[in-house]
Amino acid sequence: MDLGAEKVGSLAFGVGYNMDAGASVSGRFRHDRFLGYDQTLDFGFDVSEDEHSYDLLFQNNGIGNGNPKFAFVLSHVTSDRQSLMGIDTTETFFRPQAVFTNPKSRLTVEAIFGHDEISNVAAAPAVLQAEEGARDLYGLGLDYSAKRAGWSYGISGEAITDGRDLSYGKLETTASYEIAFPKSETEVGVRLAAGMISVWEGQTTVNDRFLPSSGALRGFEAGGFGPADASVLDGAPVGATNYAVMSFYARRTGVIASMPELAIGGFVDLGSAWGFDDNGNAARAAIDDGANLRASIGLTVSREFGPARVELVLAHPFQHEDTDHLQEVQINFTSKF
Repeated sequence: MDLGAEKVGSLAFGVGYNMDAGASVSGRFRHDRFLGYDQTLDFGFDVSEDEHSYDLLFQNNGIGNGNPKFAFVLSHVTSDRQSLMGIDTTETFFRPQAVFTNPKSRLTVEAIFGHDEISNVAAAPAVLQAEEGARDLYGLGLDYSAKRAGWSYGISGEAITDGRDLSYGKLETTASYEIAFPKSETEVGVRLAAGMISVWEGQTTVNDRFLPSSGALRGFEAGGFGPADASVLDGAPVGATNYAVMSFYARRTGVIASMPELAIGGFVDLGSAWGFDDNGNAARAAIDDGANLRASIGLTVSREFGPARVELVLAHPFQHEDTDHLQEVQINFTSKF
């Protein structure tokens, strides 16, 4: 489907395998011209033998022709995390926004209204059992993204409270740079991402803290590294208040003469997730929340079929902790339309 010069949506499908949880399947559908308007519909899922999760987002990207435009985001996420963390979680948020744009940057100012819940905690470590329950959340957020001098970067921040005994600030930043060599069909690049949470009052829950997504460090599954309770579930992750990751990569198309469309690449990923706000709580203070380095090296093999792309990732995590959850093989399918 093509509604003009630019693609308006994407379809992604992935298959993963790790030695602990076996096979997993994930997918995502996104459309940026939903019902013919400047609206986004985004649906994703992740299913393995023991767990499942799904998320749904509807976003109006701008009402009116002025600057700023007024927009909103409505999102809902449900996650069964029993085998990895021993809990179930749900999160629902409504975010009315004012969006300021120019040709090279975008600034979003938003109000945040949310409701979340942690439930079914019988198999969870003690620190997560203590976080069981539902909350109403309120806050303000800022998000800025831009492209300059070959770099794409962004920074976002939130101030959140439950109106009673919790208040904290969250800050995240990303940056990427890629160089293409058309004559040799080669691309090299670097990606960086980091985040931190500062707790002003009370204690965060696992819905507030950072849990690395799949692919944040290749070779590690979703939530697969960072502070964990080693006493249950072969190391149950509890989330982190800080993270930093960096990826270096290169790929070249046409290495194999008989398959000129095939691209072969390599990567090195480095990073860590650390920090856990204990606030004097003995069970939380017992968690190892050190900034232990994780690192992986690997190969990618991919091929494009028109607007579609299939990629095989083979990763070797050569630096990791005993409680980390590894994912050495992943197959991804993406398509834009």
